[in-house]
Amino acid sequence: MNGFGIEFLGLPGSGKSTLANRLIQGLGHAEAPRVTVRTAGREALRQRLRASSAPFTRLLMYAAGAALLRGVYPATKYEIAAYNAFCLGHPDLTLAALRAINRTTTDGTRREQAAKLWFKHCARYQLINDHWGSPRDVLAPEGFFQKAITLFISDAPPVPELIDAYVANAPMPAVLVVTAVDPAVALQRLHERQRQPPLAGVTHQQQLDTLRSWAKLQDHLSNMATAGGVEVIMIDAGQPLADNQRLLARRLGA
Repeated sequence: MNGFGIEFLGLPGSGKSTLANRLIQGLGHAEAPRVTVRTAGREALRQRLRASSAPFTRLLMYAAGAALLRGVYPATKYEIAAYNAFCLGHPDLTLAALRAINRTTTDGTRREQAAKLWFKHCARYQLINDHWGSPRDVLAPEGFFQKAITLFISDAPPVPELIDAYVANAPMPAVLVVTAVDPAVALQRLHERQRQPPLAGVTHQQQLDTLRSWAKLQDHLSNMATAGGVEVIMIDAGQPLADNQRLLARRLGA
């Protein structure tokens, strides 16, 4: 399967989502991805629900329940089926990801959260591929490459062989945008925005060390993407947002 049209890769606080949203708003090229993975995923699930034989009242009850229980995330049988289809289609990738989740932390709550996010990501990708259109038409602020950072860096040191197996079997994007920023600057931005930094609850130095580990893995992933034939666009996240938006639009031919 094809990966997403455009994926972003960068540290928390490097401006991935902000740049992605500004890019979506400013794209004028007909062939450039104009929708985010979250929007396409929601529409794909709606398409699947509409195509089902379930009575309208049952679909309405699900929509109401999903709105009331957003924090709980009540998965539908269609999302579960999509996740199962993804796992069957990508057994080596699934194995690498689950092994990474299992060794990431001894904290059961955090491990469960990581597994939940992986489930949502894979189910959304499969639903888009099956019921919305080509993933190539989608822009992903957090795609499979970004997932590698959150999966492989936490309490335990990463295993290179596991990372390589993950990337070798992941759906490759057409373009990977890497937002580079100094880890100390990224951590400062997270605190200024009152966003939860990585491994919240540990010391400032431990948080900074984690971001530095992520930065090293980010470099490794971008090199692997280049070797895999992906167009990699490097963005200096320390530059003004408007300048980076123009640079990226120009590189994409938008």
